[in-house]
Amino acid sequence: MKNFRLLTVCLLIIGVVAFCSQAHADDTEIPDLAFGFSTDGTTFDSLFDVDVGESITVQVFALEFDDDLRLFEFGLQNVGTTATYSTALGLVSSAEINTQNFDDAGSGFNNATAELDLLGFSFSPENNAASEILLGAFTFNATAEGTTSFNFGDFNTNVDASDFILGDGQTDLDEDFFGASRDGIFTVDIVATAAVPEPSGVMLLLCGAGVLVSKRRRRVA
Repeated sequence: MKNFRLLTVCLLIIGVVAFCSQAHADDTEIPDLAFGFSTDGTTFDSLFDVDVGESITVQVFALEFDDDLRLFEFGLQNVGTTATYSTALGLVSSAEINTQNFDDAGSGFNNATAELDLLGFSFSPENNAASEILLGAFTFNATAEGTTSFNFGDFNTNVDASDFILGDGQTDLDEDFFGASRDGIFTVDIVATAAVPEPSGVMLLLCGAGVLVSKRRRRVA
């Protein structure tokens, strides 16, 4: 009898632990869909380099994983995301939705508030259906050395026309992208560094300096 009670208590404890573990896993569940960033349209990364004084254009993609084929099957009807960034090391000069896949619904940028928006909709979402959907792109002009982070998220937590909507016209995907509390973000970092002169340019500078020194010596003589 004692053994039976002990076994019952052990089973109850195991059940409670399993329930708590599952609840914790649900709270920290990784979103099913994600953003991808690219400068060439084929390779994805979360960090890109640019020379100070130059500009870089970063493409933003919606990605799905192997076990999730909703984007591939239905495409996207609505697109809506906002990115925050700092203007301390450079400025955004453009932010545009991909007009081959979507009609623009108010995309743009504001360096005064340090925000950019990619907003769009499609009347024929089957035409953009793919596991990698190009949403749009933005261009950043680097003016000083350092790292500028662009944090893409759903900062408007209301369910409205600015949400990601699947091509079926019914399924809201914001939770799948940004988590149950919609506070998840996708970050891409742009690292600006001072341009290093090419070897040929350095040699020209040294030759020029040598000519000036030679002329000075002749004048003194």
